This record gives sequence, structure tokens and C-alpha cells, in this order.
Amino acid sequence: MDADGGTFYGFIHQGNHIVGLGFVAKLRINTVICGHLPIHIRPNYMQTHIRLSSALTNIYRIAIPFGWIFLFGIMNLMIWLDEIDGMELAGLQSKIPFLVLWIGGSASTIWGARKFRSVRLVEDQLMVSNFGRQEIVPLELIEEVRESLLSKPRCIQIKWRDDSGAAREFFFLAAFRFRLPFAAHPTVQLLRERIEENRIGSMPPYQRS
Repeated sequence: MDADGGTFYGFIHQGNHIVGLGFVAKLRINTVICGHLPIHIRPNYMQTHIRLSSALTNIYRIAIPFGWIFLFGIMNLMIWLDEIDGMELAGLQSKIPFLVLWIGGSASTIWGARKFRSVRLVEDQLMVSNFGRQEIVPLELIEEVRESLLSKPRCIQIKWRDDSGAAREFFFLAAFRFRLPFAAHPTVQLLRERIEENRIGSMPPYQRS
């Protein structure tokens, strides 16, 4: 890292658990780093990023639908062209069920993955990415953070309202952490704490408890 600026990477902790890999960007350092000498950072340039969604989110919303559509599509094509060895299907009645299964399965996987997003926590807002489109969700607009306790890894649901007041939601898969069956995931705990801190911080001083 030079004296003009750079990026510092580190783990973000929630209690005794590591909940993500974060980095501090846009730093300006006024003192050269040497051994254990202190460094001076201007706080106004600090911006902490925490990646909340795991890589499995992209696998679920991209790889699974694409794999189903492509692989079963090839299989259906081979069935209709009678190209599968040892499998003779005569007439439309024996081939249509495979086509219906492929269409139904493709629609189901696309529908199930349509609301999954890549999510990062940046200070007091979420950066929500859907392929090339990025949306900013301030923490004060989030109404509820829920998780599926039975899914592995945990599926996190975020409910919020946009500037027009319309109810919206999105999902992501959190990084796998060994937890008791009904214990909250560290990512959920972190989000709920940040939302509560943001809510209290936005109150007038006389209303804070």
C-alpha cells in the first residue's frame, strides 16, 4: 500500500464468528507503514464492504436453471429424434410427457431463482446486484429480515419498501456456518443489529432509550 491510498482486506467478525470478508476502500494514509508503527487514516474516507451472499447464490440462480434447460433440452431433442440407444418411443403419446416435464421444470427453476440476488453491505445500505443491474437499498427501508432455518445453506429473505411505498423482496444464500437447528445465522444477526442501530441513530436524541 502506498502513501496515497489503497485497499485493506480483513475479516468481519460478529461475536466469535467470521461473517464475511470485508475491505476498507478509499484510504488516505498520512504515515508510512513500517513494521508495527501506527498509521493514520482519515475516517471520512473509510467505507466498509461486507459480502453477505455466498457464491452458492449465483450457482442457484444461474447454473441450476441453465443446466436444467440445456441438459434436459438435449435429452428431449434426442428423444424426439429417436437417438437414444436402447430406448424406442413410438408416437407422440410417449414423447410428450418428457417435453412437458422439461418445460415445467425449466419454468419452475427460472421462477424459483428470479428473486435471488448478490448482496453486499456498504455502511448503512445494501448493494443488491442482479447480473448487470445494481440497486441500492437503504437499511431504513428494510422492514423484515427472515431466514429459512431448515435450508442448508440458509436462505435469507429481505422485505423492504421502495421510495414509492411498494412492497418488494429479494433472497440470497448465506455462507455455510455450523449452527444449532434453530439458531439465527450470523449474517441475519448482523443485518438486524445494523438495521436497529440505523433506526436508533436516525431518532432525535430525546427519543433514544
